[in-house]
Amino acid sequence: MIKAPNHYDIAIIGDGIVGSSLACVLDDVGFRVALVSADAWGCAEDCPDDLAGLRVSALSGSSCHLLQRVGIWPELASTGQLKPYRGVQVWDSCSTQDLTFQATELHRDELGFIVADRCVTLALHRQLAQRSSITCYTGVSLQDLSMFRLGCGRELNLDDGTRLTASLVVGADGAHSNSRFLAGFALQTWDHSYCMINARVQLAQSHQGTVWQCFTATGSLLLLPLPVTAGHNRCVLIWLVQPAQAVSLMALDADDFCQALGQVVACRLGSVLAVDSRLCAPLRQQHVKSYVRPAMALLSDAAYIMHPLLAQGTNLGLLDVVALTEILGYAYRRGADFSSLPVLQRYQRRRQRDNLHLMALTAVLSRLHGTQNIRSYCWRNLSLGTLRQLPSVKCALMQRVIDLGLALPPLTLPNSF
Repeated sequence: MIKAPNHYDIAIIGDGIVGSSLACVLDDVGFRVALVSADAWGCAEDCPDDLAGLRVSALSGSSCHLLQRVGIWPELASTGQLKPYRGVQVWDSCSTQDLTFQATELHRDELGFIVADRCVTLALHRQLAQRSSITCYTGVSLQDLSMFRLGCGRELNLDDGTRLTASLVVGADGAHSNSRFLAGFALQTWDHSYCMINARVQLAQSHQGTVWQCFTATGSLLLLPLPVTAGHNRCVLIWLVQPAQAVSLMALDADDFCQALGQVVACRLGSVLAVDSRLCAPLRQQHVKSYVRPAMALLSDAAYIMHPLLAQGTNLGLLDVVALTEILGYAYRRGADFSSLPVLQRYQRRRQRDNLHLMALTAVLSRLHGTQNIRSYCWRNLSLGTLRQLPSVKCALMQRVIDLGLALPPLTLPNSF
């Protein structure tokens, strides 16, 4: 093993939820870890009210257990920013069929928690700051990435002139990953014929601590419940519409936008009272052909961008963290070369297949919904009605989607260490 002041076992590029969580769990295993962040970390002690922000996650049971293992769950719980959701309501606006999932059907108190990404990230940054064994390079960007010593690791050059080496580099720096580009990963990207409108809305009726999913003739929408404050029932809206409709909706003033949204959700949630912070962007998916290269691995958004239909992005990223940590830790404890390509390919085999299956599922669902084709309409109507009549199948589907009842990797289970 190389021993030098600026040499690390693992260098992680990216300080989001996935990158920061990975740094913590790898530190627990015993690796010497460096984390590189392009953002300069603030010194605010309190988690801001980031609910006005639009980036939130619906954390599954396994994700919650991992964050408990990292040590930030008590802090998140104490802020009041966690919103448990206890049900999922799915309906088709073109039919009378609907489907309800309840936590009680799985003998649980909740299906998961909604939380602002920024709150989780800040809590992880504070956790990292308490770990003297982790070196954090903040406010600097990766400028160059190259192999060194006959392929036995990588050299990283940062834009402030800092040079460091690592046996393994992990790219967790998001959809526009610079580390992915510098390492030469081949990326496949494809556009959907949809745009995504993101906003925070206030409802006239209670959201009931439920995630609401509606499929329409032109797309779909998702409402993620936020904590009730001052009697206001607020949700984060993810609305997938065709481009021409997106232009029209974004051109509306707030009142008219609320009215347009209310025409879709009024039958379930009453009128929409207010909206703020509307954003709109084309919907794209991407996937790298390989998650690994010599002494290099990609995680989460750096490796793939999922369709937002099932709102599983953060959960999938944290499952990547679990898989990579367990595979690297096993090799490390056996004295094997944890950065070797055969070891890294085990991580790829474990995660790539599941991710591709989920991408295929969401692609099929998005095509069957968002169309007025009579055959698609009949299939949607039949499938929702059939699932209502088959509780065991419905529960199996719910467990699959929210990551419960599976053979979860041990790191995500309570008291696994």
